[in-house]
Amino acid sequence: MKLLTTGTSTRNNISEFAPQLELLYNNSVNMISWNEYIYHHNREDTESDDPEYDSNPYFGCPIPAYKKGYSLFSASHLPEKVTVFGLEKRTQDIYNADVLSDILGKTVITRTFEEVACKDIKRIHQILLQFSPEERLVYQQAIEEFHQMRDNYFSSTGNSRKDAMMRLVQQIVLLLRISAAPDTMLEYTGDTPVKVMSAVEMIADWPDEIIAIGVRHKAVLHSYEKALQEYLPDRPLFVVTGENTSFAKRRALHQTLKDSGNGILLCTQQSLPSSVNFEYVNKVIIPELHYNNSGMSQFYFRFIRYTSTEYKDIYFLTYAGSIESNLMQMILAKEKLNLFMKGQDVDLDDIYERFGVDYDLLSLLMRQERDNKGNLRISWGEQKIA
Repeated sequence: MKLLTTGTSTRNNISEFAPQLELLYNNSVNMISWNEYIYHHNREDTESDDPEYDSNPYFGCPIPAYKKGYSLFSASHLPEKVTVFGLEKRTQDIYNADVLSDILGKTVITRTFEEVACKDIKRIHQILLQFSPEERLVYQQAIEEFHQMRDNYFSSTGNSRKDAMMRLVQQIVLLLRISAAPDTMLEYTGDTPVKVMSAVEMIADWPDEIIAIGVRHKAVLHSYEKALQEYLPDRPLFVVTGENTSFAKRRALHQTLKDSGNGILLCTQQSLPSSVNFEYVNKVIIPELHYNNSGMSQFYFRFIRYTSTEYKDIYFLTYAGSIESNLMQMILAKEKLNLFMKGQDVDLDDIYERFGVDYDLLSLLMRQERDNKGNLRISWGEQKIA
């Protein structure tokens, strides 16, 4: 008998369920491929949203082992992964959903926090912000003149072909960093960024609350630390990263933060281990998005516990018209897949409501395109930037 306990199948991508089936069923008659058709997208046809399909050569047979089986599983249910760009061309529908639902029904048992605790005390708020002129300027510079900025933030691999392949990925990383904390850029000439000041003002409006702020990178953390020390010098500030704070200190912080009465916990999202919980914190600000909600929920569920009795408010701060809109759309699309893996077949409108998204997200997306010479370029919402 085997019992596989994991969160991977509901956190990342449907295709990652294939090796778990393999571990449980050993490519036996218990994991037959009942999909009559398999799907793929024609990369040359950029106008059509519909995938092409072929007959499944393994129909009625066990899913084969290793890479061949993983490819078959992906082509059967999710022929494209969720990406930051291209969301407008890939709806992330689940193919052969009834077949997948059958095997999930006999394999997966999931229990959500709400089911176990018999309460839903989490409230998610989307705070949509606008770039200041100085922020918009450095953001446009990262789109139009990335080749000039690149050497300031990324080292060469020594291989020109690899460097060329990495260019778009590095540009996305840089745009995300600008969206998180523009003042960490050498090219930035403005004052405290709008997003950082918005977080400071929100905290100032809660003078008697203990607040948690979770970012992903140390450079962004230092930006918030500087602003909080400057604008809210009287509020106790506790800065935590996995690198500079030992596990014992992080555990001891539980009581220290509680005794402060209105302290601010500023940390990297990954620095709070599962055994350190702050069930008394009711306000959580997330100004830097993870690539999926499960990654962020591991952080904000440090503050939402079975013993919690008060509502927990989670605030996502994002810039309108930035790549963060793409990232949020990707998070929502992934969440649709994750919920299906948990036995909840919901549409994106329901997920938008759960995440408090009420703006026209698609009009804010940045897009990857090719110009008439075949070169990759990025366009920004309805406005062509490069």
